[in-house]
Amino acid sequence: MKADTSTWKTFYLHRLFNAGMGNKFDMIAMTSADPSVNFVTRTSDDNGIGGEVDPVEGVAPYPAGCLTLALGGSLGSCFLQTAPFYTAQNVAVLQEKEPLSMECKLFIATIIQHECKLRFQAFGRELNAHYKTDLCIRLPALGNNQRGYVIDATHKYSDQGYIPDWLRMEDHMGSLHHLPVSTRVASSSPCLDTNTWGTFRIGGLFSLENGKSKNASELEDGEGTVYVGAKKNDNGIIKHVAANPDLMSRGNCIVFICNGQGSVGYANYMDQDFIGTMDIVTGHSQHLNKYSGLFIATVYCLERRRYSFGRKMKTTLADNTIKLPQTLAGEPDWTWMEGYMKSLPYSDRI
Repeated sequence: MKADTSTWKTFYLHRLFNAGMGNKFDMIAMTSADPSVNFVTRTSDDNGIGGEVDPVEGVAPYPAGCLTLALGGSLGSCFLQTAPFYTAQNVAVLQEKEPLSMECKLFIATIIQHECKLRFQAFGRELNAHYKTDLCIRLPALGNNQRGYVIDATHKYSDQGYIPDWLRMEDHMGSLHHLPVSTRVASSSPCLDTNTWGTFRIGGLFSLENGKSKNASELEDGEGTVYVGAKKNDNGIIKHVAANPDLMSRGNCIVFICNGQGSVGYANYMDQDFIGTMDIVTGHSQHLNKYSGLFIATVYCLERRRYSFGRKMKTTLADNTIKLPQTLAGEPDWTWMEGYMKSLPYSDRI
């Protein structure tokens, strides 16, 4: 159901939520011997969660039900956290001033993210200077039978006395639906016994090459080529640009993200030719295809907790190691990786 925003009204965020800075922890300094607490970073992936860490003595995690708001990195990324959590630096925590349903908070999180992406930018109009004071969002307002609005004399939520229409938000969220994705592949994938896997150097698996674009300003807008950078979501694609033969990187490769807070240490599989920033390194192999590429990118992402903005990985990438299925001869078992991916439900949708 498409929402009619023409009748929505403006509300200050700080009148709906108690807003404050999170823990400011550094994940690389945390322990994970028996991790049980989510760690929220400034990424726009995985609900903002960068991994799990051990509880910190004397520091209670934030409770489930709070919203988190990235003030840097993936600026404006806003999520409802469904389990207790700690946060990295420059992550704000929003706790509702009165009980709200999960549907309302999901609705508001989406609106916050949309507003922040439009109105704020790093090193420009900084979000951290506004989220506790004058950040406003537009929401459905409670109406009356005379086609007007119910006005709160205390002006609790807005200067004009408008009241958020919580029921309308819940109804909208309940109206959303999608067609189920079907697959012709039965769920019969083989067991992953990682004890038999071998350890391989990235530099031994792939021919590595740096991205070639120094700055997006040197590129012309267009539709023919994707521009790929230090970004995990959307397969690393930042925008579309005109092709430039001098800056192109070949597709059918692993894209290693070597810089960027919240994204460093991730990898994506890229099937098409593209232009990459200098924050990425491409890895090519004659054995690679879309199935083994997705397998390796997924496994490699599990290593990302070793890296942060202060620990860039471009200079060490070739010597980094990854565990993969191996043949009896001790070589990477590319055939097994491809077969495993093809055995997964929905692999026919790749």
